[in-house]
Amino acid sequence: MPFRASETTGRVIVYCAMTPPADAPMPKIGMMVSGYFNLGDTEALTVPASATSMRDGFTYVFALNESVDPPTVTRERVEIGRRNGDRVEILSGIEATDQIVQAGGAFLSEGSVVSVVTPPAAAAEVSQ
Repeated sequence: MPFRASETTGRVIVYCAMTPPADAPMPKIGMMVSGYFNLGDTEALTVPASATSMRDGFTYVFALNESVDPPTVTRERVEIGRRNGDRVEILSGIEATDQIVQAGGAFLSEGSVVSVVTPPAAAAEVSQ
């Protein structure tokens, strides 16, 4: 019999056997818990959520165009996937080698002239 999520809450009932660590008390029957299932990790191209902007019902990012002087940006339509914290997965629309405007894209338009700045080392982030 397949399990179905509640139409009102999206929750499901899961039955599992739990073995507590040696120094922890035994769980009680009927105990309610919250948790999540880690179904594995996959590599993904991600950008900060602040790099995305919605226009006309589609998601866009701005990619740096350094081939001109001064540098400009190009609006790229992207398909987004999963979210993890403040990161958004990009399924299509840009390549991993593209330099993306990290924040403030809502204030840009196609061809806007930009200044490239390097973030402080503490703010730089690599996501897998």
